[in-house]
This record gives sequence, C-alpha cells and structure tokens, in this order.
Amino acid sequence: MSTFKQVLVGTLAVASMLAASTSFAASYSRVGGAGSSNFTGKTNATVLGNSLPCDSVKLTVNVTASGTASVTAADFETRAPGTLGYSAACDAITSNGLPWTISPPTSDAGPGNVKVNSVSVTIPALGATCPGNVTGTLNNSGVFSFSGALGLCTVNSVSPHLSSSPVVDAIFP
Repeated sequence: MSTFKQVLVGTLAVASMLAASTSFAASYSRVGGAGSSNFTGKTNATVLGNSLPCDSVKLTVNVTASGTASVTAADFETRAPGTLGYSAACDAITSNGLPWTISPPTSDAGPGNVKVNSVSVTIPALGATCPGNVTGTLNNSGVFSFSGALGLCTVNSVSPHLSSSPVVDAIFP
C-alpha cells in the first residue's frame, strides 16, 4: 500500500473515532422533548457560621434538542409575601450572570454527576455574594441534590432535594 493510502486510511480511522465519541457523548433529556423544566425544593446557604434556609426555591432549566442544559432563571422565594413559610431574606437573594451552563454528566454508574458552572448569587441577609461551580447528582427520576462551596458560602439542597417537572434525566452513551 502506498504511503498516501496508509496516511489516508489512518486519518479516516482517527476521524471516525472522534465522530463516534462526540455523537455518543453524555447529555440531558427532558420528558416531552426539548424545553424548560422547573427544579423546585429546599436549599440552605451558610456564610461564616450564619445559616439561611430557603424552603421555596425554583430553578428553571432549559434542555435543548441536542441534549445541552442551562439554568435560565433562579428564584429563591416562590411564595407570596404574607403566606405561610414566606421568607423575606430568601426573597431578597438575587442570581447573577444567568444563564448558568450545566456540564454533561460524568458517570453512568448510578446517579449522574453534574456541574452547574459560573453560579453566582447575592445573599443580602448574610452580606455575601457567592460565586463558583456547584457539583451534584441527578438521579434517574429527575431529582437533583448538591452540596459544596461557592466562594465564602457553603450551599446545599435539603432533603427531599430539588425535583424536576417535567423530569430531566442524564443520558449516557
């Protein structure tokens, strides 16, 4: 076989492996197809030992037809003032720099590990702006749980964690 043919065959083999790996990359799916889902539940933030639990949180996540996902809205108090459980301190939390991209899941063994990138929230009651990435797990029924540091803040979901509707799941090759 000529050198040209050997190089051509080698190049085609490498190109086909690259195409296969990207076409089978991990991604997200949403029941009903592409669109927005709401993740709702409870969270907690702590700054220098001061804790602020929020009983009503809604993250709007958009899942595209190609399987990418991003947080497009974050509302840390979804109750009306004066209603049972309303928290003015949670209502004052603002989200910065939306949308926050969500990296593809990294594990097909059990729940998928996911990372929400460039998260930034300002928590006036704790006197802090908390930037960073949040890593958590998304199980196969659309429940997201997380715990970790955002700058000076520690944040976590509170059991039963954030549930998605319509359900969002991690998909693996």
